[in-house]
Amino acid sequence: LYADAPARGASLLEATLSRYVVDLNRAPDDVDLATVPDHPAPRGTQPRGVVWRLTTDGRPVLLRPLTYVELGARLARYHAPYHEALHDELVSTRARFGYAVLIAGHSMPSVGRPGHADPGARRADIVPGTRGRTTADRRIIDLVDAHFRGAGLSVRHDDPYRGGYTTVHYGRPREG
Repeated sequence: LYADAPARGASLLEATLSRYVVDLNRAPDDVDLATVPDHPAPRGTQPRGVVWRLTTDGRPVLLRPLTYVELGARLARYHAPYHEALHDELVSTRARFGYAVLIAGHSMPSVGRPGHADPGARRADIVPGTRGRTTADRRIIDLVDAHFRGAGLSVRHDDPYRGGYTTVHYGRPREG
């Protein structure tokens, strides 16, 4: 969907890593004690944090829990460089244009699966996750909505996904 973005003048930062290794759209401290038992300050309570312990349908991903040192190595190797590159690109774009628009594009199942909050439910074609329309300027949100509806696609904001770490961490419309 985004391969032609650079040819159209946009930047493209592509994650080529499975979220089972490190979910780049999660906070670095979003882990539970069953995933990293020796973590000194885990924030997560679910098995699908920055490192997924279980798949959505409940199958194990890890053969054993990670140590805090192993988690730190994954974060240093994958999470930190990705977010440093993203931050630098946003700063550069904002300096050039006065603002930056970040699209954190993800695929999702068309129908909620077992283990999801909406099993069996047909999902919209496009789900802008904007945390209740707080992480982007209203004009951009409305433009995205109108564009995809005009193309004949269904749009449902924040349902089933409200946006993850990337949306919350970088979505600061008052700062451009």
